Amino acid sequence: QNNHISINFNKDLKHSISNLTKIGSGTLKATNFQLPLIPLILNVTAGKLSIENFNTSVNSNIMGNITVASGATLEAQGDVEANLLISGSLVIGGDTTGVLNTKGLLHLLPSSNFYLRIKDKVSDVITLDGQSMLNGNLIVTHTNYVPTLEDQFIFIKSLNSIGGSFNSYPEGLSYNINGEKFRISYKSGTGNDVSLTYKDYTTIWENSKWSNGNPDYTKDAIIKE
Repeated sequence: QNNHISINFNKDLKHSISNLTKIGSGTLKATNFQLPLIPLILNVTAGKLSIENFNTSVNSNIMGNITVASGATLEAQGDVEANLLISGSLVIGGDTTGVLNTKGLLHLLPSSNFYLRIKDKVSDVITLDGQSMLNGNLIVTHTNYVPTLEDQFIFIKSLNSIGGSFNSYPEGLSYNINGEKFRISYKSGTGNDVSLTYKDYTTIWENSKWSNGNPDYTKDAIIKE
């Protein structure tokens, strides 16, 4: 796709295709895409690849790859059987929020951006059967959402322990969304999940005193040694 147009197709490929490259600034949309004969190597070098229920693998032991270059975007939802190697952007599909179920590896490289949407009190979710390595940027947007204390969004649910962390956000650090502080954890849920939990850290114990006056005991406080 090198002529800057958008294409939609719904197709099972029954013959042996092992390598495809998405080029050009347009959008390629693929749904219910099956490759039962050999694993697929799919390279997204520019524009957007939008997929839903997309299978690159022969079986769970022979998985294909989707590689997204810096500046390109993968929009994915439904069941995706592929290793996802993201240097560009990863977006979950769906009109408001969506769910991506993937059985392969998820690797967000340092230059990548993962866009997480929150609408009302629902967020995008990735369920992950394979290994993960999170090294990219987390970018959160929200619509019609007013946080209340202890709101939690588990947005990556993994069968395995999470590798790495989002850029500048190690375990326990607060993530600022429109001036509100959410604590990030890579050990939520079953111990392998990634979450954002609303915590209003208005008061900090630091240098043997409370910052911002006495603590508000209806909210959380952080103690720094």
